[in-house]
Amino acid sequence: MFPNGEDGVLEIGYWVFSPAAGRGLATRAAAALTEEGLRLPGVKAMEIHCDQANVRSAGIRPRSGYRLLRCSRCDGEGGCVLRVAKCLGGGA
Repeated sequence: MFPNGEDGVLEIGYWVFSPAAGRGLATRAAAALTEEGLRLPGVKAMEIHCDQANVRSAGIRPRSGYRLLRCSRCDGEGGCVLRVAKCLGGGA
């Protein structure tokens, strides 16, 4: 969990070792980090940036209550990177 450069917004990231994938670990970790981050003073939103081509990673977003903000091409290889957010009160 770290500041993303916008006032009051933190970003989280996750990675799971392949043999442990599919057990809900990243989903539970993202939910816990999001809940704790939104409790911090001055934090109004949390973000996840993920590659849409990584289906497992992108699937964590809706399961954790995040909403899509935008899709941008910034990885240099034409991949679509999702920027999603969850705000205080559940909105985006």
